Amino acid sequence: MDGRRRSRRRLLTSLVLAIGLSGVSFPAAAFAADEPNGAASCMGLEQASVSPPGSSDEEPGGARQFVGEVKELAAFLGVRPGALFSFVARLHAGSHAGCDEALGG
Repeated sequence: MDGRRRSRRRLLTSLVLAIGLSGVSFPAAAFAADEPNGAASCMGLEQASVSPPGSSDEEPGGARQFVGEVKELAAFLGVRPGALFSFVARLHAGSHAGCDEALGG
């Protein structure tokens, strides 16, 4: 349970920071060999990194857990979940690690 709280806190911090810095342009990260599609959106890279369920320590519940946490965060912030998903989907940082860095993670 502690790891889940830590993951939620990290997600909350990342998305709040991202929303706060939404006017800032983030530099693209270097191409990652383990993520061959450097043009993919950060939402796509995040979803791929947590799928299938059980394959990620970050989100052991997979994409379903990730989506649920974003919905919780959106409710906490008083915004629609789509606003958070849309913001992350517009980022193209080149790799999962680059996306985490761009989002302050």
